[in-house]
Amino acid sequence: MTAYPTDDLVPSPFDEKVAPTYDAGSAHMFDPAVLGPTVDVLHELAGSGPALELAIGTGRVALPLHERGVEVHGIDFSEAMVAELRSKPGGDRLQVVVGDMTTTRVGSGYRVAYLVYNTITNLLTQDDQVECFRTVAEQLAPGGSFVVEGLRPAAASAATRAEGGAVPRGGAARRLRHHRRRLAALGVAPLRPDRT
Repeated sequence: MTAYPTDDLVPSPFDEKVAPTYDAGSAHMFDPAVLGPTVDVLHELAGSGPALELAIGTGRVALPLHERGVEVHGIDFSEAMVAELRSKPGGDRLQVVVGDMTTTRVGSGYRVAYLVYNTITNLLTQDDQVECFRTVAEQLAPGGSFVVEGLRPAAASAATRAEGGAVPRGGAARRLRHHRRRLAALGVAPLRPDRT
């Protein structure tokens, strides 16, 4: 099973060709100014309890969170991405299950579960998103939190340009274009929350 249907994707967007270079294509997301506040919030929410990362990938967030003393478990559909995580220092200390984040249950009692870097968009239907939220809710401790980081590409690009930087082109941009094409092929208009 996968985090989203990949039967019409050749190759998978997170396969053995992509996984080894994924971090380099997302280098801006490793910047301490970006990653630090994310880890700070998740550390605070986890407190002394465990955390669950959906789409843990190569461990960009999980590894520094674990370094702060949080027990981190993860789910990812890509064996290649998990292999990259395992190759990093500390990657072998994280409990990771290869599975579909909409239905895979790893444990219970999580103080925080999180889905970062716009990965919620990998779930292409509202039914999949609802099922993901339901699955996470069943694994949270009472009073636990589910954090979903969503990026607005136009706003992120404008902010990057305003700071004099280049707009990152890579995995996220490719995935966004891919998802827009798939939705258009299905006759589904993209959600535009900033427009009425």
